[in-house]
Amino acid sequence: MGREATVKAQVGAETGEVKAILESQELILRGAIKRRFAKEGMMQVASINGALTFSCQDEQVKLHLGEKQAEAWAKAIATPPPGLRTKLGLDKGAKTLLIKACDDPQLA
Repeated sequence: MGREATVKAQVGAETGEVKAILESQELILRGAIKRRFAKEGMMQVASINGALTFSCQDEQVKLHLGEKQAEAWAKAIATPPPGLRTKLGLDKGAKTLLIKACDDPQLA
């Protein structure tokens, strides 16, 4: 995933410029406001008037990314990461040989 932007952010009552980094499992804010939000804990994710908005850990968050980027980030957050089968490029009929235990139900 690896999206990154320097934006104005509002987290609860705090406001400031941050570097927002969207990773596969979390959103990281660095700068005037420092936070980490797990993607699985983000609720009510939306793009509203050019801002990515969501609630997480009892905090309301707004990142002013611009219309196009806010929509793209909201979609990226809502899309689950690809499973191991997809990452390995295996089609549904492919067979694999596992050396160790497998905790991915799609691959098993």
